[in-house]
Amino acid sequence: MSRRSRCSRLCPSPSCCRTACRRPSPSVALAKSKPGQLNYGTNGPSSFNNIAAVLVADRLGIRMQDVTYKGDAQQLNDFMAGTLDLLVVGGASAIQPHRNGQGRILAWTGDRRMPITPDIPTFADLAPDTVAQTYFGLAVPAKTPRAAIDRLSQAAATALQDPGFRDRLLAEGHLALGTGPEEYGAFLKAEAARWAPVLQKMNLQID
Repeated sequence: MSRRSRCSRLCPSPSCCRTACRRPSPSVALAKSKPGQLNYGTNGPSSFNNIAAVLVADRLGIRMQDVTYKGDAQQLNDFMAGTLDLLVVGGASAIQPHRNGQGRILAWTGDRRMPITPDIPTFADLAPDTVAQTYFGLAVPAKTPRAAIDRLSQAAATALQDPGFRDRLLAEGHLALGTGPEEYGAFLKAEAARWAPVLQKMNLQID
């Protein structure tokens, strides 16, 4: 990002913890009573679903077993077959199955409840700072004039206020935001500081 100028943080995209309906719903109390017995699927140690799960487990004081897969297909097959207790996935992979009764969303990893599922809590409701979400941002070449940056930022914010566009984003698990350049820069700095000890504990480095 050093060769880019921040323009706007567009859309936070929280993940969620999903379980199968036909099984007893895992809970924090259950996980604490059976340390290491609940499992979840990941795409590897450095994958976002694993990092998010590790953060949630650390903040809630629970221990779960990760199961690594080379791809999503087998992971989903094992989840539906009952081999996996939990999946940590993006909203687009969970909202429709949740509505269709093909799996339940237990909680979101964002910093606020999702308007599309207002009855479902966030992990931050259970433990402070239990937030793990990706986001879409807008950046431009470093030498872009400030006036152009401001115009782009304002145009993005205006587009994200369109009700129809916001609804389409929300249906895919994204929240419309549209910040200014300074707020985006401050957010990136704060996120780097917040994640550093978590990644260090996992022996992962930020490139």
